[in-house]
Amino acid sequence: MAESPVRRNPEGPLRFAKLTKINECLFWDRSAPPLIEPRDDDSFYLVKRQERHDFTAFLELGSSQLGWVIMERQDQNGEEMRLWPNDFYPGRKIQIPSRDSLSQRRIV
Repeated sequence: MAESPVRRNPEGPLRFAKLTKINECLFWDRSAPPLIEPRDDDSFYLVKRQERHDFTAFLELGSSQLGWVIMERQDQNGEEMRLWPNDFYPGRKIQIPSRDSLSQRRIV
């Protein structure tokens, strides 16, 4: 495909999506970001009142664009675990990978 006027955010989940053209219209096909497996250097975070995954990513990882990293996880048994916005309730303990570990995994 020729050079597109659409830019990908290098930290966003759309970097894993394919840009498709149908009838001269560009659109992002379904994104398939990798699941983020747990590691020993993950930190634990206690969700506070009225928080969202993008805000938590901004606080913990320095970029709201990395909210998908918090949502697309594997649990300790390697099972797929996708968090939904309703899963962010006050008092829930979630795992967050470090920015360094994301760099090592070539996520950022």
